[in-house]
Amino acid sequence: MDIHLADGSAFEIFEHIHITCPIIFATTYEGYALRAFKANSIDYLLKPICKEDVEHAFEKLESLQNSPFKNKDDSQTHDNELPQLIHSL
Repeated sequence: MDIHLADGSAFEIFEHIHITCPIIFATTYEGYALRAFKANSIDYLLKPICKEDVEHAFEKLESLQNSPFKNKDDSQTHDNELPQLIHSL
């Protein structure tokens, strides 16, 4: 998702709609990275975007989707698995 849209900022969308799916942001602006990660971002790609950056972002998404720490409903980590996750870091 591009951060600067023709009719405003992508973040304005998030003020009205709760987004639960992962997002890969693309922008020419470096200053929105922290805000993007607070908005369920998987990656933050700076334009011009190269193929390798896109591939890496999708590999990251796939890795997170295949995580053994996911809840069955895909929304949250199991509370009893959180200590194991922290320990593995």
